[in-house]
Amino acid sequence: MHHQNSTYVIYFKEECGFCTKARGKLKTIMKTESGNVHEILITPKIQETLKVKYGQSTVPYIFCDNEFVGGAAELDRWFQARIY
Repeated sequence: MHHQNSTYVIYFKEECGFCTKARGKLKTIMKTESGNVHEILITPKIQETLKVKYGQSTVPYIFCDNEFVGGAAELDRWFQARIY
């Protein structure tokens, strides 16, 4: 999933606790490794499009180097396997 210089994109909602935690974890990753994080406030239309394409109805939607990673749970599993 991740390598040096990875680019992450996270679609999120402001009022979502899972989104807030995921955004924080991605920022932590960027403190120790090079790369970029692009945060996009999701709209209902974008969420419906992503839901249809990826089969996930909840936010956040996280991508690494244009590959769909999943949501907060998938990021948690990956993050816990690493040491920061």
